Formats: sequence, C-alpha cells, structure tokens
Amino acid sequence: MRINARIDDELASKVVFLEKETGLSLTGLIKKSLTLFYQQNQKAPGNPLDILEETGFIGCAKGGRNLSTDYKKHLLKGISKKHGDR
Repeated sequence: MRINARIDDELASKVVFLEKETGLSLTGLIKKSLTLFYQQNQKAPGNPLDILEETGFIGCAKGGRNLSTDYKKHLLKGISKKHGDR
C-alpha cells in the first residue's frame, strides 16, 4: 500500500531528526510507528493487575495501613459483630 500524507513543518523536522537519529528511511519510520501505535491500542485480555488498576478497583476501599497483613483480625471482628458475639 502506498501512503500519501501532508504534514506540517514541525512534524517534518521531527521526521528528519528521526531519520538521522535512527538511520531508518521514511518507510521504515512509518512501519515502526504504525506497529508501535497498533500494539499500544490493541485490546489484549491483559493481566489481572492491569485490569484492576485500569478499572479503579485497586485503592477504592478504605482501611488501615497494615490491612494486607492483619485483615484476618478485622474480618473476624466484623463476623463477630454480625453474629452478635455468640
């Protein structure tokens, strides 16, 4: 496929810089740029941590600073309250 595009002077100077800096031709720069842009915008399943961070789930609750280590204590306390301290 042939590509014909108009770019402004600022973008043209960036192309010239990248050609000199990388040693790639204009065709090489376009191929590499499109490949990187495609990879960044591709919706892959992702890993669970990324999904939880993107959805805002991580950090959405309030708790003590040591909740990751003393959660059992808090959980048992909550269960006891729910069941009326049997």
